Amino acid sequence: MTRRQTLNPAGLFDSQQYGFSQALVVEGGRRMLLSGQVGVDENEKTVEGGLGPQAIKALDNIDYLLKQAGGDLSHVVMLRIYIAEAARDDQGPIAEALRRYFPTDPPPSSWLIVTGLSLPEWLIEIEAEAVLP
Repeated sequence: MTRRQTLNPAGLFDSQQYGFSQALVVEGGRRMLLSGQVGVDENEKTVEGGLGPQAIKALDNIDYLLKQAGGDLSHVVMLRIYIAEAARDDQGPIAEALRRYFPTDPPPSSWLIVTGLSLPEWLIEIEAEAVLP
């Protein structure tokens, strides 16, 4: 049985407003590591509409992979979010997507600005770690 406990102590800023927790303690389960997911569909077509739709599609892809292994987004224990320099000033859609997909006890995350991703139209790539039951 997997147990999860998010930590958001009063001595740190309120990260939950941005859709992530400061820390997470996990006991038990099977560890799953996911490759970075971007806003592309099964035909390798980048979704249109910019950062927000790309973030949503990347999270949909993560959810799909987790379901293939018998899990779901509630099993995510860490996110690493790579944001292209071109989207540096437009990070609100990321927080909005995280709050939508992780409405309670969101996983911790790191947000990194990178000069670019593999294709110039990609604005975000999200890596995930999960602990499955």
